[in-house]
Amino acid sequence: MHFFRVYLKVIKLGWERVLLFRMNFLMEQLRSLILMFSLYYLYASLFRTQGNLFGFDSVKISTYIILSSIVANFVFNYQMHALADSIADGKINSLLLKPISIFWYHLARGVGERIIELGTSFVTVALFLIITRAPFFLQHSPTLFVCFVLLLMLATALFAVMESTVGLLAFWLLRAHGPRFLFQTFLEVLSGKFFPLTIFPAFFVQILKFLPFGYVLYFPISVYFGLATPKEIGSTFGITILWISTMSLLYVYILKRGLKVYGAYGS
Repeated sequence: MHFFRVYLKVIKLGWERVLLFRMNFLMEQLRSLILMFSLYYLYASLFRTQGNLFGFDSVKISTYIILSSIVANFVFNYQMHALADSIADGKINSLLLKPISIFWYHLARGVGERIIELGTSFVTVALFLIITRAPFFLQHSPTLFVCFVLLLMLATALFAVMESTVGLLAFWLLRAHGPRFLFQTFLEVLSGKFFPLTIFPAFFVQILKFLPFGYVLYFPISVYFGLATPKEIGSTFGITILWISTMSLLYVYILKRGLKVYGAYGS
């Protein structure tokens, strides 16, 4: 019970942090809304000349835009910036002196932020739908919907362990700005945040199936649409879990190596 009480307080801390920096939060939501409008009208112009785009019809592509925004708000919570800064500033010292996991601390704080971000994303999507009157594909299969939700849970875990691993590079590279920027760029492009991965050549899509990026957004959404066979759904679960396990081992290894060279300087 003490474990849960501690991390519930950390979740509350994440919640309060979002409310403290309200303007930053509102600007982020405005950015998401502008991105949705930009993608929607871009694809709408393309559909005037063809009825199918990247294997999606107009209804599914508008739904993809909406779902990618919601999933990104739910899954993409970049705690690696706070982790890298806490290593550089020495604020991580207080965590090292307490019986608190660095990973679980930042994950719990991210959960607090996600609660508000996810709720606000539904408001943003509602505003988008009211203005554009965009069609939305509703999945009626309970099995596919449950698989989609479960894959989102796994995607959140995969994203958390990947970005935390990148944040730990601040033990060697001051604040690790370069690795963080590269990771965020590769992730948002190769996860399918801006467009379905089917925009790429078929051979490259096959390569992406062996990389972790698509499993945090595109592949769960493809399951929602019913584009994956039962065998492909099973492999999506299996590969996601495999990547979570692999990245978890890498995280532990880098953390142990990093603590050996950490000078515990700062505040």
